[in-house]
Amino acid sequence: ALRAASLSELSVSIAHELNQPLQAVVANAGAFQRWLNADPPNFNHANRVAQKIIRNADAAAQVITRIRALFSKTEGQPHAIDLNAVIHDVCDLLADRLASSSVKLNLQLDPGLPATAADHVQMEQVVLNLVRNGIEAMQDVSIDARSLRIVSRQNDGTVEVEVRDSGRGFSDPERIFEAFYTTKPDGMGMGLAICHSIIEAHRGRLWAENVGTGGASITFRLPIRAADSTKTSTGATISA
Repeated sequence: ALRAASLSELSVSIAHELNQPLQAVVANAGAFQRWLNADPPNFNHANRVAQKIIRNADAAAQVITRIRALFSKTEGQPHAIDLNAVIHDVCDLLADRLASSSVKLNLQLDPGLPATAADHVQMEQVVLNLVRNGIEAMQDVSIDARSLRIVSRQNDGTVEVEVRDSGRGFSDPERIFEAFYTTKPDGMGMGLAICHSIIEAHRGRLWAENVGTGGASITFRLPIRAADSTKTSTGATISA
């Protein structure tokens, strides 16, 4: 029974991680077609969308690479990454989603934020999940009140990233990182569980809280470490 439950959890987790980049491929392919069919065709916009499609497909390939690494029991080498650049990449990737959801984006990124040793794709997965959750949390509030704030900062030898929305907050902040726990009708309850596993594998901390003025905040903290002296397990991508 334990093996069956583990396999079920693993399967849902893999499906969840592959679903995000594949959905982006489909959406961007539709946009690519529209720009080419425009009168006259807009090749500049089509070229930019094509670059997004390539990036989405590469993200899906990276998920598969980490699944293979998990079963071959190999470890990935972390590299010094710029979390501000990761945040910008994710916001660019979700720009259409932010616009269609009428969400105002407020970036407060520390320009002096030091690099930290981490797996770039996994950190992108974490930020992508947090931003998407923030957008979805505001679907039932007034359009004028939809605001998403992303903050990066330093704190006692660590770097922190906070994603704060103006939704209705968490009904149970203590449970949101549990695998298969979800309050969404069509949710699988794996996104935040995966984020939690990734951050813990990087020896960091992830927590959530309701904001007194309304909305919710999810923050993760990573230690600032030398890239050549730290290793993280690639298995965190599909852990729960």
